Amino acid sequence: KTPFLHTKALMMSIDLWQAVFSHKLNISGVTIDTPETVLIQEPSGQWNFSTLGAKSQKPSSGNENLALSMKSLKINSARLSLTQGNGQPQVFDNVSIEVKDYAPGSAFPFSLKTKLAGGGDIAIEGKAGPIDPVDTANTPLMASFKLNNADLAGVVPASSGIGGIVSVDGNANSDGHTLQLTAKITAEKLKLVPRGTAVRNPLVFDVALTEDFKQHAGQMTRGDIAIGAVKASLTGTFAQPVMKMILSVPAVPVSGLMELLPALDIVMPSGAALEGGTAAATRAISGPASAVTISGPVSVRNTRLKGFDLGAKMSPIEKLAGIKSGPNTEIETLSANVRMAPD
Repeated sequence: KTPFLHTKALMMSIDLWQAVFSHKLNISGVTIDTPETVLIQEPSGQWNFSTLGAKSQKPSSGNENLALSMKSLKINSARLSLTQGNGQPQVFDNVSIEVKDYAPGSAFPFSLKTKLAGGGDIAIEGKAGPIDPVDTANTPLMASFKLNNADLAGVVPASSGIGGIVSVDGNANSDGHTLQLTAKITAEKLKLVPRGTAVRNPLVFDVALTEDFKQHAGQMTRGDIAIGAVKASLTGTFAQPVMKMILSVPAVPVSGLMELLPALDIVMPSGAALEGGTAAATRAISGPASAVTISGPVSVRNTRLKGFDLGAKMSPIEKLAGIKSGPNTEIETLSANVRMAPD
């Protein structure tokens, strides 16, 4: 019911002679200034532009088909509203789009640039086409994309407590039905919970995934995570809105984990710190993103809780068991099964 595009001004240069006598619409240039564009994807997966340019199902007399070619299309200072399923609309202002050398049955170069309200900008360049004659949304494309210095505070709900500055450099390849995506995501000044403080080292996330548009499902085949000396991997499947992922943290230095604790609002006893040793974890992540459950084993080996005298804290037991007190607490092995859930 909402118009796909609304604009106050459209400028077009066409070859009228070819249009009238040869049924060829050769457009040398189209410029659309400050339009409002609405993109809507229904829960079924269909977009409101799916039938844009689709061939008519009515019988043709043979003289009605018009071959369209376009040398240049420019859309300046657009306001774009994007709604997927039953989600809230995302609005992008000052969007610039350029398409060159469009012709039926062939691929054509395109570019898109916009700035984000909370800071940062997006740039996409690539080739798309040929336009799918049945569903425009199934048009193949190959593109590279960059997101620079986006503030997470303007993207995620403030109640989540997640914050930081994110940059992304990646590539996308789609045949119209399946998407293959690779990207390197860098997050600086990362904060993960409401009362957490920013991590000193940047988080780098190297990811590769595939997605089936029709099934609304996909697989993350690579998800390498690095924060300083801490290395981990995240792999698994997702079927909107539910995901089933495994976060694997092999033996990593405990000193590296100490740097992450403030971002998670985990506070050590006053004057205490973990020193030396290794930590490991395997975490199963399941459920919808809004109500995810995380569970699995964690362990710490051969570390020292410096500045914490466990014996002195447990003096009655110390006397019975013969525990020696001292300025530090030596931990040979600590293991536990941990479950975090919305309830």
